[in-house]
Amino acid sequence: MATPTLERVNVYPVKSLDPHDTLQRVEVREDGGLAYDREFAIVEASGEYVNGKNEPRIHELRSWFDPKAGRLTLCGPDGDPAAFDVDDSGGIEAWLTEFFGRPVELRRDETGGFPDDMLASGPTVVAAATLEAVAGWFDGIDAAGMERRLRPNLVVSGVEPFWEDRLYADR
Repeated sequence: MATPTLERVNVYPVKSLDPHDTLQRVEVREDGGLAYDREFAIVEASGEYVNGKNEPRIHELRSWFDPKAGRLTLCGPDGDPAAFDVDDSGGIEAWLTEFFGRPVELRRDETGGFPDDMLASGPTVVAAATLEAVAGWFDGIDAAGMERRLRPNLVVSGVEPFWEDRLYADR
């Protein structure tokens, strides 16, 4: 019998950017989501999210978040990091606008974040074996790369691929 083990807890402070994955514990918000998860979103002038579906350059952007210090660090392919206080939305927006070459806005929602699914806004769960299996379907991507693309909050080890499917029922 498989023994599910919680391997990693990831929160994605800025929707579509890198995870903050050094948490040993995280608060669950009133809406069921995790604290800091998708608390910020980069938005086009049209109101659409800037994400990997509509902006390939987002994959060139690295980010680090320090919740205790309230700092967000961004780094483009040039390798020159820029650190900001999270309350300095003007500075962050100016940096992102220059990076993307068009005006963008940084929005913040500390109460519910910006989940993809507003009806099921809680944490997403995936088995590490699922990440490995799905990565095997594509050339040039490994399990870590697949995790960056699928963006799960909870990664479970010690179970077979697609184990997480049994956790869900019809809504």
